Amino acid sequence: MKIISGYLKNRKIKIKSKSEVRPTLNLVREAIFDYISEDITNKTFLDLFAGTGSMSFEALSRGAKKIYQIEKDKSLFIDLKNNLTELKIQKEKYFVKNWNSIIFLKRTKDKFDYIYIDPPYKLEKLYKDILEIIIERKLLTKQGIIILERDKRNKILENKKFNLNLTDERKYGNTIINFLNQIN
Repeated sequence: MKIISGYLKNRKIKIKSKSEVRPTLNLVREAIFDYISEDITNKTFLDLFAGTGSMSFEALSRGAKKIYQIEKDKSLFIDLKNNLTELKIQKEKYFVKNWNSIIFLKRTKDKFDYIYIDPPYKLEKLYKDILEIIIERKLLTKQGIIILERDKRNKILENKKFNLNLTDERKYGNTIINFLNQIN
């Protein structure tokens, strides 16, 4: 897997883990960053279920100030750390943690410009819990955006109790990408 654009363009992300992971397709990654465009420059990017780290590495390559990679799977976490070293990413540019995403969200004191949420599709209830914590704890900056990747059968956004505004939706086969911001 390669980084698509930016100063790390064409650099490889190496995954040795045998863990089950569903990397975001290049087409989808490209579409997400086309939507974000130049706005990623000097922003913070939280990759909540980092997996391969492809989304956060792409954000950093395109100018993000700092990436946060949260991954519960120990072997994927080790791959993330190895890739940070291999890509020669400066320590002040990243935060990587082998933690449960819910625990991280409940403990962090940071706010984020972008929060990318892509848990395993089979964990549908997790989406609801995560969105509730983000809203309750006010983890988005004022202009912050949640990028939610989900299976088309996941109807999470039909729940109107979230204080979120759907600004855009993109469909790629069975994958839907939602761009959300908090209603002030």
